[in-house]
Amino acid sequence: MLEGHVKDFNPGQEFHEYVIEWTPSYVQWALDGNIIRTLHNNTKEYTEAVNFLQDGQEIAINFWRASGGWGWEKGYEGGWDMPWYAKYDYVKVEKFNPKTWGFDFYW
Repeated sequence: MLEGHVKDFNPGQEFHEYVIEWTPSYVQWALDGNIIRTLHNNTKEYTEAVNFLQDGQEIAINFWRASGGWGWEKGYEGGWDMPWYAKYDYVKVEKFNPKTWGFDFYW
């Protein structure tokens, strides 16, 4: 598996768990308990990402319609099968706790 890619993944087949962990040492993305990507704090990529994300953060829950220009959407015909739906079972936010080096429930 290439980092950042999941072979034969279809998000519409069943519910999935998406997790982003952001600590002072790393940022990590996981899908259904499998780590997809990790940026460590001693890398240029991590530094650029952290410098970019200095403002307050928010969660936006939606689904992304391919609209061209990214490369991965080649062959996409563009919305002919609308309407589309996204279903969410739950959303949980935890804040990093530097004292315990863990995460505490936030909402």
